[in-house]
Amino acid sequence: MAPQRLQLVLTARQETLTKSTTSALQTSSRRDWPELDLLLLKALEDSQSLSPGGWTYASRPARAEGHSFFQYPAMMVPAMQGELIDAVTRLGLDIRNIYDPFVGSGIVMTEAMRRGLNFCGQDINPLAIAICMAKSRSFDTVRLREQVDLTLLRLRHKPRSPEAWTFPNLAKWFSPTVVGELAAIRAAIRLCDSPDSRTFMWIALAETVRLTSNSRTTTFKLHARPAAEIARRALSPLILFRQVAEANLDRLIGLRRVLEAGSFLVEDRYRHDTVLSVGDSVVAGPHQGHMHDLLITSPPYGDNLSTVPYGQHSYLPLQWVDTDDLLGSLDRSFLRTTQELDRRSLGGRNHATAIASANGLLGSSEAYQVTMRRLSALPPDRSRRVAAFLRDLATSIPPILSSLKANSYMFWTVGNRRVGGELIPTDQVLADILEANNAVILGKIPRPIPMHRKRMALKNSLTLTMSSETVVVARTQG
Repeated sequence: MAPQRLQLVLTARQETLTKSTTSALQTSSRRDWPELDLLLLKALEDSQSLSPGGWTYASRPARAEGHSFFQYPAMMVPAMQGELIDAVTRLGLDIRNIYDPFVGSGIVMTEAMRRGLNFCGQDINPLAIAICMAKSRSFDTVRLREQVDLTLLRLRHKPRSPEAWTFPNLAKWFSPTVVGELAAIRAAIRLCDSPDSRTFMWIALAETVRLTSNSRTTTFKLHARPAAEIARRALSPLILFRQVAEANLDRLIGLRRVLEAGSFLVEDRYRHDTVLSVGDSVVAGPHQGHMHDLLITSPPYGDNLSTVPYGQHSYLPLQWVDTDDLLGSLDRSFLRTTQELDRRSLGGRNHATAIASANGLLGSSEAYQVTMRRLSALPPDRSRRVAAFLRDLATSIPPILSSLKANSYMFWTVGNRRVGGELIPTDQVLADILEANNAVILGKIPRPIPMHRKRMALKNSLTLTMSSETVVVARTQG
């Protein structure tokens, strides 16, 4: 199938840019932003056309060099995020600080580090921030190798009575043998005297928990396997933890080599900033004195409970990981139920008043108005759920934009899912929200989702309601 072409929204002055024009744009102290917009769009179109499959990246190697510490749901494609960064930096702009307010497992962060850039990321999910920390805190792989070996040695001589560890419904999600081995791993990690090494090993434990729980791996939701299947399983967390830790160490060594080649390490530390924060982007962004030059992000494609339940997927690992050791003292009420974290995410709360508040925020968006009219024929919970998500997305835009410098480019990857058979045009609603907040919409990049590469659970309903995503390209105004 021929690659889909870039859909340009900007129509003025679409003539071919000459080399002399490009040079003038790169050296001018007073930039001609419409010309730069066109240059960026052409670079994106060329990049998309030259990539086999039109940015599906189906023929490229799988994620490597720090992108695969934990199987996080619906991860972005690293190569695409890297090309987005490169397309902007080639304009000759002084791009130093990249921002991702929905950071997930840190795909954009890792691509920013590979290019020697500062990065700021936020996520409401503590596990997402913990994964990012494991990828970016330290690159002293020699010491890490020693600490991993020491931890594995302790596990070969594990204590007869490791520390007790329990939480609600523990016996539902883990067999007694698995509980004993996971408790031993947890105790061994806590004995490690290197905070950086503990950070790395907590994420290896998180992936081990995911693999050894009684929850099905064919869905991101927590669904227990049938009793007969559970009885047949003979997984050893001790063996899997060793395998995961070794594989993640190899990935970190690979990332270290890339950073060393770019002279981006100083005494085994990334020489630039990586600011990470657990927080709700609807409330505020983690500015911490930073103003950012470029935004690359992918918010949820709908409310988590009915699309990708990131919180449910993270619930069991977060029960075992010592988040206080990783992130300081956190209010662990987000683990009150298996769905609590998803309820706190975009569109997860206040459904009763969602339509009224969304109408106030999105009344000027024709795409939103048409969508709500079409949903009005469906059961009321459908329209309330969609309105709650779009309301929260709209609420998050002002604080996000307030952390960007004037004339900063933005790439928002979103998905247009179906609800009750009706297509929700999230890309256009987002464009309307951005325009209402004085951003300039430059274009949209449609991208098919190759399901064998995107980390989507086989039985997750989103795979049936959405087969493509769109990158909305925009710019803040000066």
